[in-house]
Amino acid sequence: KEATRRAYALEQELAETKAGLAAAQAALDEALSRIDSEEHIASVAKVQADELKRRLEEFKIKGKGQLVQPLSDRLRKAFAAYDSDGNGSIDARELSGLFASLGYDLSDGEMAKMLAKYDLDGNGAIDLDEFRDMYG
Repeated sequence: KEATRRAYALEQELAETKAGLAAAQAALDEALSRIDSEEHIASVAKVQADELKRRLEEFKIKGKGQLVQPLSDRLRKAFAAYDSDGNGSIDARELSGLFASLGYDLSDGEMAKMLAKYDLDGNGAIDLDEFRDMYG
């Protein structure tokens, strides 16, 4: 009888140990799943942050933190065509040629107004960024 009771007690203890191990394994699996999820979220967040950084680098920051789109090759080529002396800016003479090529015959006063409107830095000529703003 004593042996039977002892065997029964050992079986109960073994069952409780197995149940405890199963609960511990379930808790461990849940913790590992949570860690995997957090690592996955962190990984996705890093990829998204990297993509955002890459896209922002495609844009140029102009003036007071305003984002502007990058210049297209077509716009660069058009600028180069009107920058006849190749100095990196379009002066009043070149601007007059630009508008003449578009079919506009502007007076000197109109040309001065146009230049004043788009010459944001006031240097008397339109640079590439200002040209983009003209046609953007």
